[in-house]
Amino acid sequence: MNDVTVNLTNIPYDALSTFLIFLIGVPALVIQSMSDEVRQVVLRRWRLLLVETSLPVIAAAILVGVALAARPSWGADETLWIIVLASLFLISIITAIYMLNRYGRKDAVSRDLERQITKRLPNEARLVEEPLQAMIELGGQSAPGEDKQLVLQALSELTVQVCRTPTYRGDSLETLIAGLADILVSDSATGDSKNFRTAVGILHNIIMTPPALTDSQVDLVHAVRTLSGLARATLSHIEHPLDVEQTLMNCIEALGSAARRDLGATTEVSQVLLEIGIAAIEHKQTLAAIAALNQLFVLVDANQPARGELVADALGLASHFWVDGETARKYVEEKLKQTQGELAENLCDALKAARHHCMITTKFQTADNLQKMTRDHCN
Repeated sequence: MNDVTVNLTNIPYDALSTFLIFLIGVPALVIQSMSDEVRQVVLRRWRLLLVETSLPVIAAAILVGVALAARPSWGADETLWIIVLASLFLISIITAIYMLNRYGRKDAVSRDLERQITKRLPNEARLVEEPLQAMIELGGQSAPGEDKQLVLQALSELTVQVCRTPTYRGDSLETLIAGLADILVSDSATGDSKNFRTAVGILHNIIMTPPALTDSQVDLVHAVRTLSGLARATLSHIEHPLDVEQTLMNCIEALGSAARRDLGATTEVSQVLLEIGIAAIEHKQTLAAIAALNQLFVLVDANQPARGELVADALGLASHFWVDGETARKYVEEKLKQTQGELAENLCDALKAARHHCMITTKFQTADNLQKMTRDHCN
């Protein structure tokens, strides 16, 4: 800059080069400062990043080129180069602020992804897949707790927007639903109890919202199946027993809502309740196991005369209590007394049919428990 003030007729090459190098280097500095999970998402969209980082450099180059072309008509260079350097300084400041705000913070990246995901709303109840996958990847790579919660909260808001769209047909959220499991149970970072409860809340919201245009069960069925996976992951990955119990109870409540919303989903729900109940017994989560058993018998009552897989699932879970001790057996006996008039066949035949069903579906331990339950009850 001293050369500029001493000899105003010289082009300030050093100053111009400094600004151009700064404009080229700002994106690299911002990318290096990102957390690993944000960097992966940003670099995945490298075309957009290339465009946004090239524009300031191109603008600066054009400005310098125009100044060089206009230089002969200016005579003295002082005013011209002061204007050019001031403009380059302004471009550099704007670029630095923009890059930091757009890519330097996880919440900014998440908001930008959310805007891209919802481009088709409200005209079409569809989420844009590529940025949605990027957001799921961001959540999966994020640390447990508030980092994952940021992404899960964004997905919760997206779910509400889709479900409220008048054109929602009940089959728009498969990728989002599957992504919840990827976010919570990833190789890099498993979610905490709050993260799991938020995910269950998202699924419950989907379950509670019937589509506006059709009777499609696609999203409902995917939500029910994902609840099974989240419940079992809770038992495996959450350490505090009370947090586990609360999350399992939330899952069971959501499953009950699914069955009440659509009786056609009863079989899917009963299968998941059986899985959750067995897993809860194995992990000594007695209250959750009892809640699953009670919900199954509620479904039997709602579908009387009950038959088929629903009865097999209810009796199958009951058999695990039956072999678990004298007190648990007494509890099941009371349930069976209340249920006998609700079945399409007598209890002994229902137990035999349930055992056969468990045999052909490879639930061998449950089949063995049902055999013991049949001997004890029917002989």
